[in-house]
Amino acid sequence: MMLNTHLRGSLYAFFGVLVLSFDALLIRLAEAPSMTILFWRGLFIGLSLTVFTLIKKKKSPIKILAESPRHYLFAGLSFAATGIGFIFSIQNTSVANTVVILSTSPFFSALFSYLLNKEQVRRHTFAAMVIMVAGTLVIVSSSVGTGHLFGDMIAVVTAASMGLGQAYLRRHQTLQRIPIIMVNGYSMAAISIYFADLTPGSASLAVLAIMGLIQMLLALVLFTSATRFISAAEASMFMIVETILGPLLVFIFLGEQVSLNTVYGGVMIISALIFNTWLSSITAIRTRHDLPDLTHMETQRPKGPTPQNQETGPPRRRFKA
Repeated sequence: MMLNTHLRGSLYAFFGVLVLSFDALLIRLAEAPSMTILFWRGLFIGLSLTVFTLIKKKKSPIKILAESPRHYLFAGLSFAATGIGFIFSIQNTSVANTVVILSTSPFFSALFSYLLNKEQVRRHTFAAMVIMVAGTLVIVSSSVGTGHLFGDMIAVVTAASMGLGQAYLRRHQTLQRIPIIMVNGYSMAAISIYFADLTPGSASLAVLAIMGLIQMLLALVLFTSATRFISAAEASMFMIVETILGPLLVFIFLGEQVSLNTVYGGVMIISALIFNTWLSSITAIRTRHDLPDLTHMETQRPKGPTPQNQETGPPRRRFKA
């Protein structure tokens, strides 16, 4: 039964990330300016998650946000910055460079967790962070003089914004994830509405509707369902699938090439992610096994007098009520 439950969670996570992997391809297929993509994608994401929250939670999203408005707003804006950076990076560099650089977000998450939450960075995590930085430098070095450097730098800033959002959620773990992404969607739409084309072509609008109403909603539901059966650390390992499939899908459908430096840097970053996640899982298991199981310890009365139960002076006279 445990195996079936774990398998179920793994399948949820895999298919959730598989659906999410089409994000970069859909942005390319939309063939619209960045601000137009931001507006319609954000609006559709906000609307779809509003309806989902009303049906699933049977509660107004406004009431959920009112429980902690300041925290929901900050988290939503942080991930809105991530969404904006992702689209602008895709539009100014290769998909492979963008998704591989974004996979360094755990590095920034660990950094911000140390700064905001005072969480200690383990030695193996620090080693993985160094490898990720080196891999990113390898990727960015191939963009110098090619016109892609700006897009690569946006991807680095986007990874930092994503890491900040993740660290903030670790600090405020009671915040619900889907309302945060809903705020993220409406924030992107509000920021870009003045610059967006509000009457795009039917083909572009259809692609953007698929992204916001179907793809993102399905990916979120699948991925959040996975964490009911497997740990968040295990679920996050499946994000590596997007790093591989995102560029592969764009290559298959649009023929976009991947540079050798991106491959070399990507191998370094993905290897560091796997290395860190594996050692972190082992550390967590050992820590859990080292803790004494107090529920199975027999409580024995101490033999002989102790400072707690030794009485001094004459015996007390007891009275019946």
